[in-house]
Amino acid sequence: MNKKDLKKDIPVVLLSTVMLTTCFVGCSKSSDISENSNSNDNSNSNDNSNLAFDSEMMDEFNYDEFDYDEFDYGDELDYDTNRLFSKDGIEYFIIDEEKKTVSLELVEDKNIKSLDIGSLDVNGYTIEEIGIGVCDSCDDLESVIIPETVKKIGAQAFDGCKSLKEIIMKDGVKNIGNDAFAACVALEKIVIPDTVENIGRSAFMSCENLVDVVIGKKVKKIGDSAFSECSNLKSITIPGNVKDIDKYAFADCEKLVEVIIEDGVETIGDGAFYDCENINIILPKNTKLYTDEYCTIEYDGELKEGPDVKVYIE
Repeated sequence: MNKKDLKKDIPVVLLSTVMLTTCFVGCSKSSDISENSNSNDNSNSNDNSNLAFDSEMMDEFNYDEFDYDEFDYGDELDYDTNRLFSKDGIEYFIIDEEKKTVSLELVEDKNIKSLDIGSLDVNGYTIEEIGIGVCDSCDDLESVIIPETVKKIGAQAFDGCKSLKEIIMKDGVKNIGNDAFAACVALEKIVIPDTVENIGRSAFMSCENLVDVVIGKKVKKIGDSAFSECSNLKSITIPGNVKDIDKYAFADCEKLVEVIIEDGVETIGDGAFYDCENINIILPKNTKLYTDEYCTIEYDGELKEGPDVKVYIE
């Protein structure tokens, strides 16, 4: 799906989400939903007062002001096809003509084996962003070098590149988008540069052979399911600059046995280490970590441990 398709389909997704969400208003847990369809409590059965559905919502949707990156899979560019151009089998989008900056949009050669983005000749332009699904279906891609000029790696940029085993990100990247490197099953090591501030949702999900992760010194948030299902990851150190470890960030990392959380981390989301059996979590002294009831650890004056979790205070 390209950006033009996204701008057509996202409003439908949003509308469906709003309608689905209202179906469970007031249900704090899934257990609140009764399996008995013959419940005697019919007091609210015909009360649709909470369903404030506007039939004109689709017509009023503002495409230009909608933040596609915040939603999930887009970016903040005004997608004018007149600003697209191709060279040597690669498609680019002009971000700023005066600053001569572009976004790398599509690699047309699906048999490409290596991609050194900094070495590309882009007619005098500088590549500042990597767009959505740039290397979709590049099954033979083995190596990617991302230069310091790139500030943002878009959603699904290298998603499913099953042969990708080397990613070199140079200082400069600030944001790694949702699913950017998901299911790169050949990847064994990733070093997050010290300029990165956000690791997006499912960014490295299902990187089954990932064993070595180094998190940069400016990362503030590790997103929802960012490293979930990395089944060979055995240990991870979360530096103190990380403030939030989002829900399910390391869920289903079945071989993860040691997590060192340095002083400075503030919150751990629900199920951040869900189904990580026999894991040891080391917390700093005077920790102020707090998580909700479904996470494996909770600390709010009193330390609690899950059934398969051992927590240590340094």
